[in-house]
Amino acid sequence: LIVLHRRHFILKNLNQTNIDIIHSWEKNKCIFMTPFKKNDDIYWLYFAIYKNIHIITNDKLRDHHFEILQNLKKNKLKTSPFIRWISDYVLNYDISNKGIIDIESPPSYSIKIQIIETNDNIYYFFPKQNNEWFYLKTKKKIDF
Repeated sequence: LIVLHRRHFILKNLNQTNIDIIHSWEKNKCIFMTPFKKNDDIYWLYFAIYKNIHIITNDKLRDHHFEILQNLKKNKLKTSPFIRWISDYVLNYDISNKGIIDIESPPSYSIKIQIIETNDNIYYFFPKQNNEWFYLKTKKKIDF
């Protein structure tokens, strides 16, 4: 399903190739045009969460993050299931100058700081760029 705001489909602003693509989407019933004066994010967010599917977008959802972070502070919560959902289900993409679409899959692990405790040590793993990590090893404190 393709979810886009209706303003993207004003035909006088489009070339014939794009018009043909839109007509193809309409014929195949794979397009949903959100109404004017409505935020299109809420439509595809609801659909993705309801159907438990991945979303392909480069939208960073910053406006939603801000609102959620405000609610977390107000309710004295530390994490948000929505923020976790975004990291697991929102896929970003890149289009090369040759028109090739590269979709970035989410990592199979959280890219947040990881803490692993063993009998004697505590390991703190910190994410770096390019799927690399560095770690800090500390001895456990022994309380007497």
